[in-house]
Amino acid sequence: MEEVKTYRPMVTVAPNRVPEPYVRAEVATWPLTSLTAFTWSMTELDPGFESDRLLEPECRPTFQLWRACEKHLAEHASGWSLDRLVNVRDGSWFNVDPIERRRPGPVPLHRYLRHLVCAHIEPMHGSAELHHDPGTCAIDVMYHYYWLTFALPEDLLLAAVSIQPPPRRVKFGASVGTTLFERRLSDFGIAEIHQHSGAGLDFPLVWAGALATLADPNLTEDAMESPGAWFQDGRGFARWLLVAAITRIVLGEFLIAQQGPARRDPRVMSLREFLRARFDRPSHQRRTLSEALRALVRAPVTQPPPFADLHALYAELFGGGVEIAVTPPRCLDDAWCCDPIGARLGLADYGDGERWLVRHGLAYLERCECRGLEPDREFAGAFW
Repeated sequence: MEEVKTYRPMVTVAPNRVPEPYVRAEVATWPLTSLTAFTWSMTELDPGFESDRLLEPECRPTFQLWRACEKHLAEHASGWSLDRLVNVRDGSWFNVDPIERRRPGPVPLHRYLRHLVCAHIEPMHGSAELHHDPGTCAIDVMYHYYWLTFALPEDLLLAAVSIQPPPRRVKFGASVGTTLFERRLSDFGIAEIHQHSGAGLDFPLVWAGALATLADPNLTEDAMESPGAWFQDGRGFARWLLVAAITRIVLGEFLIAQQGPARRDPRVMSLREFLRARFDRPSHQRRTLSEALRALVRAPVTQPPPFADLHALYAELFGGGVEIAVTPPRCLDDAWCCDPIGARLGLADYGDGERWLVRHGLAYLERCECRGLEPDREFAGAFW
């Protein structure tokens, strides 16, 4: 028999270009989510960071932030020139026209987050729609928003929408059909995961579960140890999560106090004054709380208090937290009690506590700015 040979044409496989929405989302969220922003306790972005070259790097946190972002993107954003990355940075961080190069003053993070949200979400109650600039493709708008939600929790974005009450979800316009979006995913490739029905957890539920787990008497300091994790391969992660959980309770109580007479008083009580006047604790707990807040606000980051002291203080501040950790809620409708702020205010959903904190925290920072008062740097550092 004659041998049948099959010939296949040679195919040249070009390297995949990094999606533009991914790069833009990384740049936009870097001041809010990066370890560098946390380490340097970022509360504002200084557009003049490159002109002050005589200052030491320690006095230029925005310089440190961009250098870390630049290094990260240089390893991942193939095909992007440095000039193009700088233009994206200026347009996102400082809202600078890349042609005119107009330099505004420092941008506080509360104003930055509002601007970021306004660029993607229309201010609408209930279900909001994505923001469309003239001439933009609806599918590209959706694509950019999805990458943004991969980098930031969506509940943070929704809570920062400048309308009261803020929307609870984003709906996509009728012009963008599901079939078209699925075709786009099929063309570019999509990961198909194996997951049992009902096994997926959204971020608000994961965060509520983490807040309850932190009160577990059996929690150990190395519970989150994992190769490559932040904070010494995760060995210090539990301590920092406890610092964050304790700080949330303190900020929540402070913002609740702001809803009373302090809100009508033209002189707003600062976080430091609130702690001195109303947050009385035994001397050992007060020292642990003071050191925990100082570790968040001071840059570069100092080490938080010992794990045992933080764990005991959190159990004391989160009334009922130990019982919830030992006997978790049996249904999602009761998961809201895992969040100390949700339990304190009796909020009905497991994501409402975090959204309440973000909404009222931004309002307090803006109120201080509008009244021409000195910025509450302790609050801003702890909040961000």
